[in-house]
Amino acid sequence: MIPTQEVDSPNLPNSQSGLPITVLLVDDNPINLKILVMYMTKLKFGYVTATNGLEAVEAYRASAVHIDYILMDISMPVMDGLTATRHIRTLESASKRKPSVIAAITGLGSTQAQQRAYSSGIDIYLAKPVAMKTIGELISGPAEVDHSNRLKALKIT
Repeated sequence: MIPTQEVDSPNLPNSQSGLPITVLLVDDNPINLKILVMYMTKLKFGYVTATNGLEAVEAYRASAVHIDYILMDISMPVMDGLTATRHIRTLESASKRKPSVIAAITGLGSTQAQQRAYSSGIDIYLAKPVAMKTIGELISGPAEVDHSNRLKALKIT
């Protein structure tokens, strides 16, 4: 796993709550993960990394700070991104945590794959290739997601 950037630095951009923005980056491809880490560093966002869905669930569970955004690959070994998303949504509900915005970043572009993603709790579906500018705009938000009506209620201002 790539080292995690310190998430409580006073130099990190803040979320609407005034706390630093923290992003969980989940991808089994080390090159993709390294690119995401470099971009988060450039934007000065705090981040946590995971290389499969199980690591993502454990990182989410163990995080001492709120994870604002999760960039989740769908096709991964050990545990796929859709299963991990369902586990994270269950953890949020059980602990009454504010839901994270979960964006799938995947090579799967079919309508059926998108429907499965939304059904699992994914908020935003991005088919690769995704421009880093798009990811930056998404996270720089602020983004609000009505979790009872996923995606349609996404507002990026």
